Amino acid sequence: MTPLKAIRAKCLNCTGGEYKSVRKCEIEDCVLYNFRLGTGRPKLKIIRMYCLDCCNGQKAEVKACTVKRCSLYPYRLGKRPLKGVSTQKTMPAEAVLEINSDNMTKCIDWNIYL
Repeated sequence: MTPLKAIRAKCLNCTGGEYKSVRKCEIEDCVLYNFRLGTGRPKLKIIRMYCLDCCNGQKAEVKACTVKRCSLYPYRLGKRPLKGVSTQKTMPAEAVLEINSDNMTKCIDWNIYL
């Protein structure tokens, strides 16, 4: 889920799943307000600010957040999840590789295309 879609999902959750209520939202001081309709390009700092507000400004509480069902959870630290993780680091040393007919390398055990 992209940050924009995560914000949209959070706004829908806030209004009880009613699209009309999201459009008519009057909480203009919410940091997600400008992105509630699924338009624009939010910076991840916006989500971080929302999470800090949710946790009363406590950075440690944001980091220790246990509400994994929240659509903003993966972005709560102001970073993209799994950014910079390569399959080479996560793939076991004994993984078996094969090359398919499209000349793509596939890790058989992990079902990852390289």
